[in-house]
Amino acid sequence: MDYLNLLERIRSSKVRRINKTSTDKEFSVYDNLSIRENFQDKMKTIRTKLHSSVTSAHGCLMIFKPKTKLGKLMWFFVILCCFFFCIVNLVKITRDYSSENPEVKILELYEKSPTFPVVVICNENALNSSIKEHIISLTGKKLDQFDSNLKKYITHKNFNSRLFNEFGNRLNSTLVSCTIGVDDCSTLLSWYQIWHLEYGLCFAFNSGFNIEGNEVTTRRVFLPGYSHGLNLNLKLEKNEYNDKSKTTALRVFITHQGEYLFPPNEDLLLTSGFYYSISFQKRLMNREYGSNKMCRKDKIIKLSNFSLSQPLITKYTQNFCNLNCLSEEIARECMCVEYDRPVLEQHAKIPKCNVDASTQSCIKQQYSYWKSGSSECLQKCKLECFEVKYEPRIHLQKYCSNDLCEGDLKLSVNFRSFNYFFYQVHINHVLAEFLGHAGGIITFLTGFSIISFIEASFITMQLVITILYMRCKSFKKSCDKTITSRKSFVTCQASLEV
Repeated sequence: MDYLNLLERIRSSKVRRINKTSTDKEFSVYDNLSIRENFQDKMKTIRTKLHSSVTSAHGCLMIFKPKTKLGKLMWFFVILCCFFFCIVNLVKITRDYSSENPEVKILELYEKSPTFPVVVICNENALNSSIKEHIISLTGKKLDQFDSNLKKYITHKNFNSRLFNEFGNRLNSTLVSCTIGVDDCSTLLSWYQIWHLEYGLCFAFNSGFNIEGNEVTTRRVFLPGYSHGLNLNLKLEKNEYNDKSKTTALRVFITHQGEYLFPPNEDLLLTSGFYYSISFQKRLMNREYGSNKMCRKDKIIKLSNFSLSQPLITKYTQNFCNLNCLSEEIARECMCVEYDRPVLEQHAKIPKCNVDASTQSCIKQQYSYWKSGSSECLQKCKLECFEVKYEPRIHLQKYCSNDLCEGDLKLSVNFRSFNYFFYQVHINHVLAEFLGHAGGIITFLTGFSIISFIEASFITMQLVITILYMRCKSFKKSCDKTITSRKSFVTCQASLEV
C-alpha cells in the first residue's frame, strides 16, 4: 500500500468526540472543525443577545426579538436613527465647548470702607491770556496763531514741564473749597498737579501723590452718600480764557489709582452756574479665559522721566496700551515721540516730535490709521483680566443765575452704595459638565451609559479570550492529530515491510 492510499484511509476514519455522552454521534475530522466554527458564530450571537437583555443596553435586544426580517429591519433602522441623532448632538455640544464662548456670572457684594477713586479736574483753557507776552517770548509765536493744542508749537529746546504750570489756571484760583467727609482737602498737599497739552493744567485728587510728587496714603470712605463724599466749590476764571479755548467749562475724569488719568470717552464736561452730583458704584470684572490668552494680566510699567504723568501710571490698562501702541507706531514710522503721550522707559532716548510739515503729516496719518482700526493696536491691546470701573450717575440743578456768581459751580462726587457688582467671566472647561451633557444625550437616544460601556468592554474581552482559547485548543488538537497520523503512518509502513 502506497503512502497516498494510507493517508486517505486515515482521513476517512471515524473519530469519537472527546467528553461526549454515549448518545453523541461520530464525526469526521472535517465535520468537527465545521461544527466548531458554526458553534463559535452562534456563541457570538447568543452572547450579544444575552448582553443586550441583561445589561443597561437592553434597547438593542429589539433587533433580535422579531421573527420576520421586516421587523428586524425596522428596529435596526429605528436604532440607527437614534445613533445618528446622538452623533449629531454630540458633535454640536463638542463644538460649543471648543468654541470657548464666555459665560458671565454676576454677584452683588459689599465692601467695607472702600478706597475713594481718583478725581481729575481740568480747565478747558490751556493758555491763560494774562501771560500771553511770556508765552510769545518762549515760543516765538503770536497768540492769535495758536489753537487749543499746544503740542504743535513745542520743540525739545523750549520744552519745560515746570514752566507749563504757569501757563494754565492755578489750583488756588480754581478751587474755592474742598471737603471729603468732615476733612478739609483744599491744601495743595491733597492734590497732584499735571499738565495736559489739550486740556491745560489738571489736578488729581487721591492719586496717591501730592503736588510735590511725594507718595501719600490714599483716602477711604466709611459711609456712602453726599455728606461723606468729595464736595468742591469751583470757580472758572472766564477772563483768563483765550479766544482759542473750545468752551468755558471743567472736564472731570474718575478713574482708579495707578491707571491712566485721562481715559478716552469717559470724561464729563461741567459748565458754570450748576450744581452737579456724581454718584457712582464700583464694578469689578474678573476674566478667566484659561490658556486662550484672551485677556491680559496685570503688568507693572515704568515710564521715563520725561513723561508728564510719570509717577501716576503703574498699571498697564487697555487705555494705556492703546495710547502706548499709538506712540510705538509713531516712533517706528515717524522716528519721534509725542510730548503729550506716556513714554515708556525704553523709548526715552527717541527724539521728541517737532513742528515741521513732514513730521506732522506722518503723525496725522498714524492717527487716522489708529482711529479707523487699521493698526495692530486693537489686536494687540486686549482687555485686562482684572478691571475696576466706576459707573456714574449725574444729577444737576441750576443754583445761580446772576452775574455775582458767574463762573461758579459746585461738584459732589460720592459713592452711591458700597455694594458693588462683581462680573466673573470665564470659559466653561469643566470636563464633568461636558461628560454630563454628552452622557445625557447618549443615554436618552441610545440607552447607553457608562455602565453599558463597561459591560460592553467586559463582554468584548470575554469574547476575545474565548475565541483565542478555542483557537489555541483547535490548533493543539490539529497538532495532536497530525502527530498521531504520522505515528500511524510509520506503524503501518513498518508492518508492511515486515
